[in-house]
Amino acid sequence: MKQNTFTQKNISTAIIVATTAMIFALVPLYAHKAEAAVGGDGVRMTRSASTTPKTVNLTCMQTAVDIREDGIISAHTAYNTAIMSGLTARKSALHDAWGLTDGTVRKTAIKSAWSAWKSAHTDARADLKSSKKAVWTTFKATAKNTCKEVLPKEEAPKTDTEA
Repeated sequence: MKQNTFTQKNISTAIIVATTAMIFALVPLYAHKAEAAVGGDGVRMTRSASTTPKTVNLTCMQTAVDIREDGIISAHTAYNTAIMSGLTARKSALHDAWGLTDGTVRKTAIKSAWSAWKSAHTDARADLKSSKKAVWTTFKATAKNTCKEVLPKEEAPKTDTEA
């Protein structure tokens, strides 16, 4: 008897959750701004809630995006170079360590090789994160101050785990 009541409660809860999810899926959560077509001079006209036209310098945004993406590519290239260097050093150190005949010295050399790798990996990751943060900070400032554009949600920097 207890099992049936428990199962009925679970089924009821599941039905309520599914119904609520369907309702929220059908209701729009926000309204989109209407946008006009891009003009012949490369300037897009948008209308905000107050219907005041706003011009956006698309060429400026293209340049800012190019600089941002080149900076991110450069940061990843430096990261990959540092990782490859660390892996090569680890390989060499482990190879040499396993050639030692004294067990105590070998164990110390192996621990040292792994410790050096961990340090190199941590440093490379920190440098990548810091470089990417600097690139995004510069991009946001350029977009806001030079191009006079508020970044759309899709152009927001991702968190470290998403990047």
